[in-house]
Amino acid sequence: MFVIGSWKNYVDSDYQLFHWHVPITTDISTHMLCVLVPYRDREAELQIFAPHIDDFLNEQDILHKIIILNQTDALRFNRASLINVGWYEADRIGCDYLAMHDVDLLPLNPQLDYSYPGKGIVRHLSSPEYHPKYNYTKFVGGILLLTMFDYKLVDGMSNKYWGWGLEDDEFYLRLRDANLLSSLQRPINLTTNRSNTFRHIHDPKLRKRDFKKYGNQKQ
Repeated sequence: MFVIGSWKNYVDSDYQLFHWHVPITTDISTHMLCVLVPYRDREAELQIFAPHIDDFLNEQDILHKIIILNQTDALRFNRASLINVGWYEADRIGCDYLAMHDVDLLPLNPQLDYSYPGKGIVRHLSSPEYHPKYNYTKFVGGILLLTMFDYKLVDGMSNKYWGWGLEDDEFYLRLRDANLLSSLQRPINLTTNRSNTFRHIHDPKLRKRDFKKYGNQKQ
């Protein structure tokens, strides 16, 4: 079981998750964001990410809760399934919209907008133009915001993808089929570029990706 260390604002949930409950300091009419962070064996990254994203969102006056989706079994990592579970948890605690957020990607530019996108609008903050690694047009991974309603509308993410990769590419197709790509928002005219819009704290030497694919999991 993952140990939070000295952080005081986490509690266990029924889904083997950890919540970081952020004190409500803004008007109660503000839309609440749930940051969903799929996680396994990344304590060093999480110790950097959690306080960073909390401070970043507080600077934007975003009412938020951070949900660490901790996979504790012995099966291969399944990012999509964790995010699906995170949607139910976010719904239970009353969030209006969610951010699917990689634990190793830290936003640096305050122009990155985590505010409520509105129903029918999908906001991809780590766009191909600014993500430090991925630049293909259909990329929607890294950091993606949408309403709770729209995530349910597309029936969430596919649970078929075990190991690393492809689940976000399949989610792109779900957004397309639900006619949500026409409203896809991405940052433009930022004062930063690919090298300094985000900080990518993944170390491939220490954290090797699991690329193995079996059977029909790509379908």
